[in-house]
Amino acid sequence: MRGNGDRVRRNGNSVRSCAVLTMLLAGSRVEAQSVPGYTAQQLACARFHESVRSDLTLQTAGRTATANTGRDSYLVVAAIARPPAPQVQLIAWFDSLRVWRSAGGNRQEPDASGVLGGRYRALLLPDGSTTTHIVPFVPDAVKEVTDLAGLLDGMFPRLPPRMLQAGEEWRSGDTLAIKRLSDSASLQRFHVQLTLQGPVPPPPGDSLTPTYVRTLNDRGVAAWDPVRGPMRYDHEVTVEATVPVGGAIRNPARSLVEQQILLERVADPPAGSCPASLFAEP
Repeated sequence: MRGNGDRVRRNGNSVRSCAVLTMLLAGSRVEAQSVPGYTAQQLACARFHESVRSDLTLQTAGRTATANTGRDSYLVVAAIARPPAPQVQLIAWFDSLRVWRSAGGNRQEPDASGVLGGRYRALLLPDGSTTTHIVPFVPDAVKEVTDLAGLLDGMFPRLPPRMLQAGEEWRSGDTLAIKRLSDSASLQRFHVQLTLQGPVPPPPGDSLTPTYVRTLNDRGVAAWDPVRGPMRYDHEVTVEATVPVGGAIRNPARSLVEQQILLERVADPPAGSCPASLFAEP
């Protein structure tokens, strides 16, 4: 009888051990499925490849003009946590950049080396909202081909405020919709759609550009690593603008910009590429 009791106790211990193991494994799965969000650790020193292709159409005074532009770049991003939590301070710079424009059978490819190494400074929130505070000097010849001022503002995909199951969608009014897709290669995937519409005032001090009406649609698929953060963001951006007469604009105009943007995380920069001294106040 003692032997049977010993066996019962041993079996009971095994059952309890299995229960504890099951709870631990379940906890691990819950942790692995935690709410996605950007952190300084993910982007402490990361490198991204960005490819942008744009088709532009402008209609004014009964005429239509078209052009194509492109940008191919490698960008280094450094990050640290900044109070108040959970803000992340970003510093970014190009270490490789090519830009070009084709219109009317002519192709321009200005020298973009003057932009390399120039620092962007921005604040990033866990949901991907980004506010840029400082942009580097950009030569006029490059400005005429591509707008680099808002580079970081739409670079990273937006994320939902809670964990979504595959097929579930989260919305923020009529502006932002994020749907969880099936995972692929251990990466979480999200379909992200951002819609903005309304008047756009000119920059402060700009008396040549009138306020115009803009409609922006940005939709694509983001791949997210729970540990490393953003890995790939393939999206299409369409911007329609109606510009009235005013300032330097003598005829009303309508423009359409259609962009294909691919952002991919590549191998991290060599050790020492993102020292803490980067974050000293400029």
